[in-house]
Amino acid sequence: MLIDSHAHLQHPSFDGNREALLNAARQSGISGWIVPAVSKDCWPRIAELTAHNRDCFGCYGIHPSQLPHTDCANLTNNITPYLRSAVAIGEIGLDGTCPDHHGQVHLFRVQLAIARSLNLPIILHLHKATTALIQILRDERWNEMRGIVHGFTGSLETASQLLQLGMIISLGHRIVPDNSHRIRTMVQNLPCNSFVFETDAPQQDTSTNDQNLPQLLRLHTVIKRASELRQQDPSTLVQESTTTACQIFPAIAHHLSVDTYYGTVVPKETL
Repeated sequence: MLIDSHAHLQHPSFDGNREALLNAARQSGISGWIVPAVSKDCWPRIAELTAHNRDCFGCYGIHPSQLPHTDCANLTNNITPYLRSAVAIGEIGLDGTCPDHHGQVHLFRVQLAIARSLNLPIILHLHKATTALIQILRDERWNEMRGIVHGFTGSLETASQLLQLGMIISLGHRIVPDNSHRIRTMVQNLPCNSFVFETDAPQQDTSTNDQNLPQLLRLHTVIKRASELRQQDPSTLVQESTTTACQIFPAIAHHLSVDTYYGTVVPKETL
């Protein structure tokens, strides 16, 4: 079993061949997808997708880049109808390249409050705003909660701070190119059961050599690179990351009919 912790399967670029891509990925051993929202417009598409694919798990939230198009005052009322089936609030966070930092902070705190009220994890977007975001998580005592930092490429020191604040690191296509000592060091030294894997589909990355692979299958390229850096068998990484994903998202363990038992993913019928 293998979980893609971040794939925008609702994206219109998948229209027309979404089911074929999902079936090919299923046959390759991928068992589930976390599908985060970016804007309010995504929410109905995610709801429809997850209603028809029980191995796709919806997250609802507002990306910081969408702040100018967001009615923060009515966000809670607008998002609530979608949260009955949500496995997380996301994709939320801070982005230093987007305007209105103070507005982003307000939007982030509103969504953290929604997640806490429902005891849901978060899918975190973090880009060039590390100090501010970590301080907010500390202020909000997020070590009492849980979540995933999407597409993390920061330092081992920053990763350690985020782990202490209840977050798990999600590793994606940016770990594949062999051009960053910081990323190599971080991946090599992350504790076991502190990370998961993602494609960020339909994200394109021309710096890797797997451009002929369907996007959802590139998850295997990420795992292969992590296994090389950590000198671990890929199957071990798959098992560890799936256990971690199920611990962060209990709904996934339920839908996939697995239990996390002594740190191992065990099919329920074997217990």
